[in-house]
Amino acid sequence: MIYLDSDQLIAIGIFVGIFIAVILINTIVLKMGIKAVKGEETSLGRVFLTSLLLIFVSGIFSAVFAIVFPNLTLIGSILSLIIDLFIIKGRHHTTFLGALGALIIYTIVLVVVIIVLIFFFTTILSTFLAIFGLTLPTI
Repeated sequence: MIYLDSDQLIAIGIFVGIFIAVILINTIVLKMGIKAVKGEETSLGRVFLTSLLLIFVSGIFSAVFAIVFPNLTLIGSILSLIIDLFIIKGRHHTTFLGALGALIIYTIVLVVVIIVLIFFFTTILSTFLAIFGLTLPTI
């Protein structure tokens, strides 16, 4: 039987928490993109399944393409993007350009959310370190 100490349980809990937060943020931002282009069937559950489908299908496709053809990873990424467009188009009854618009809006909003989260957590981290008299390394 395998026993985990408290540090390992905390690390597993943090990993699971971050994974759930990433999936939740991804789903909400994708829902915003699909609603912005007037896509149909934008219930949170349906968009959640679309989000998971996009993550796994495009991730596996890109990874397999990169392993089989390591010099052509850009083509694999483009093909993965086309697959993503067809998934959004099919699951949310929008046009091809609507799916492209949803992905563009999704990407822009996701970048903004990531930048805000980086500033937020960097501030929290530096405050936490300042309490103990430590500083973040500078570049």
